[in-house]
Amino acid sequence: VPSLFDLYPGNEAMEREVYDMYGIGFTNHPDLTRILMPEDWEGHPLRKDDEIGRIPVQFRFLAKRGLFQIPFMGTHLTQAGHIPVTLDDPRGAIKTLTRAAQTIHERSVSLLIFPEGGRSEDGLLQPFKDGAAFVAIRAGVPIVPMALIGTREVLPMHGATFRSGPVTLRIGDPISTEGMTSHDRRALTERVRVQIVELLEPAGE
Repeated sequence: VPSLFDLYPGNEAMEREVYDMYGIGFTNHPDLTRILMPEDWEGHPLRKDDEIGRIPVQFRFLAKRGLFQIPFMGTHLTQAGHIPVTLDDPRGAIKTLTRAAQTIHERSVSLLIFPEGGRSEDGLLQPFKDGAAFVAIRAGVPIVPMALIGTREVLPMHGATFRSGPVTLRIGDPISTEGMTSHDRRALTERVRVQIVELLEPAGE
């Protein structure tokens, strides 16, 4: 793709971000090097045909609204169909979760939810919110527990620079929501948390 640097010099960093995340090159760019990821990072995180770290399913994120206000990232999240949720408005959050359940049912996509609601200062697993269980029960779909290991080392809490390092994704067994109602959401949340605790244990233990 032709670079717009000659016409709009301020576009230089944005083109580097696009290259970094999507792997799209820009001809005649003065310095098309990585700007968000380390230079030795393999692949491009937001490129859908990148085989590195690929999960072969369509899914969307449920993320706090503040992330949608970050330049470049917010634009991507919105255009890709990810769903913002307001943490300080319970009624608004319920409406968002209901809409998320409808999205799963109507579009046949999966929804990725981080049940702790945010990262922890000490890296320890925190209590889970029951939003994921609410969505799964409303949509009539199973929950698949997953655990990420190594992300704290790649991007420390409050950090703004990615580091090179291995990240492991462990996927647990699906938990059916058949026959459940919203009254079962807390019990379901606890079942999910128990399985994730097991997934986080070192291999071989």
